[in-house]
Amino acid sequence: MKTALVTLTLSDTDLALKTADGEEIFARQAGSCLLSPAVGDKVLVYAAGEDAFVLAVLVRAEESRTPEVAVPGASSLKISARDELELSGKTMRFRAGKLAMLTDVLAQSASAVTLHAKSVVETIAEKISSTRTLTVKAEHRSATIEKTDTVSAGTLVQKVEGVALQNSEITLINAKQDVRVDGERISLG
Repeated sequence: MKTALVTLTLSDTDLALKTADGEEIFARQAGSCLLSPAVGDKVLVYAAGEDAFVLAVLVRAEESRTPEVAVPGASSLKISARDELELSGKTMRFRAGKLAMLTDVLAQSASAVTLHAKSVVETIAEKISSTRTLTVKAEHRSATIEKTDTVSAGTLVQKVEGVALQNSEITLINAKQDVRVDGERISLG
């Protein structure tokens, strides 16, 4: 075993190295070396015959890229813990062609949430929302309620710029005090 400096990355796992005595060798990142070596890193190398492997990154180069943890040659990776698994960082990014989350309970807590999506589909058996203020802005809105739509409000204000149309088999209006209808023309019957 010897130490060497990474002089060139030939692929995700193949590296060109230079040892302390000036020998130039080619080595492959070992499966157990999870920190991907970068140019300028000081590494531990094992060589036997024509095979050479980088076993570990000993010292990171100061100007090196962001450290990458990867299993050489792996097409998938599983990280598991019996009780708890924690990932933490000031900023976290997830990049995937598809992201699936399967859980019995999901708890989210944030001071702000922003969602940008081309399409959102929700299938929910029961949804309860509690907000102090709810603002919805849409170009078009369509709601289909198959059974009952109930609105309970301290004050209900509806403002329609164009035409307001209500069709029903029976319409009941009940007021404890006043019913006022105001317009240039009022037609009944």
